[in-house]
Amino acid sequence: MTKYLIVNSDDFGISEEVSRGIIEAHKNGIVTSTTAMVNMPAAENAIKLAQETAPDLGVGLHFVLSYGTPVSDPADVPSLVTSEGKFVSTYSQLIEKIADFSADDLEKELMAQFERFRQFAGRLPDHLDSHHRAVYMHPAAYAIMVKIAQEHQLPIRKHAVMTEDYGFDSKLISNLNATLAQYGQPKTCDYTVDFIFDFESSPRLERLKNGLKTIQDGYSELVVHVGYGEDLDEDYSFQRNQELTAVTDESVKQILQTENIQLCNFGDLP
Repeated sequence: MTKYLIVNSDDFGISEEVSRGIIEAHKNGIVTSTTAMVNMPAAENAIKLAQETAPDLGVGLHFVLSYGTPVSDPADVPSLVTSEGKFVSTYSQLIEKIADFSADDLEKELMAQFERFRQFAGRLPDHLDSHHRAVYMHPAAYAIMVKIAQEHQLPIRKHAVMTEDYGFDSKLISNLNATLAQYGQPKTCDYTVDFIFDFESSPRLERLKNGLKTIQDGYSELVVHVGYGEDLDEDYSFQRNQELTAVTDESVKQILQTENIQLCNFGDLP
């Protein structure tokens, strides 16, 4: 078999500078794919910029329930927002609030984000995933994503939350697998990895190169978060610059050749 690798940078549209960095990582590095946060003000310009300047960059939809404001009127999705009408802004806050999310509010907001992507892009996203893995942490949200994926024949991210090996709640895993039994498994990669995600300042280049040497036969997704993030009001900021430096280093392309890894995007999944 052949080793195929999708390198997906999350958070397209979270800011103009992060989006610029993602496109740079595609043109000068190994990033092949990204996912857009369409609830953010910079998202529409980011998608149009990708279409105009980076037509080979795969662009998917990054469902958001934990950053910024909803696409829906906050009054119409009260269980998803704070008293200020915004989503919570960190993963820890999400974990505290997610049990309050109602299935009706989730369907309204996730469908609104899906439709906004189509409005911005003039087409379907090429895959679906989720910011802070929120959709994977709530059975009703996961069911909505899977239904959208099956209806439109879209791939979704294969997430570690689906296995008990990573310490996730067995009841949640059972509910998510029941959704797959009901609707069927959408297209997905064989493996998902994230060698360089780290909130600390760290030497990411060597970790990336060593991680690439462990890529297995079949289709893998490497999740990265690149960009210019110094002015970003978010926990993951300067780390994005470090990731950008790593994925655009020429030595990384040499590893791909040595390991016979073929870059692709979600549109190439069989």
